[in-house]
Amino acid sequence: MKALLVVTDSEAVPVFERALAEKHEGFTVLPAVVGSGRSGLKAGDRVHPGSSSLVFTVMTEGEEARTLAALRQARDAAGYADRTRMWSFDVQAAD
Repeated sequence: MKALLVVTDSEAVPVFERALAEKHEGFTVLPAVVGSGRSGLKAGDRVHPGSSSLVFTVMTEGEEARTLAALRQARDAAGYADRTRMWSFDVQAAD
């Protein structure tokens, strides 16, 4: 199994939700996460404006390439490439 983690501007989340829904992938969104990166601290307040969100999905290894391609295409078409980071990693069910 593969997991895919996307950290992006909160305003970009609908782009990724649509791309995953079109591929019939289940996903989880954490709509407001606080963190600091290349653009500085984003906390969604007046001192540190802007907010980030996290999108998470798990898929089979065979689905990874097409899912990543769909997310990259959606990200690039919407103009969020410079504000989005994606990671893919191996996972195992723990139940």
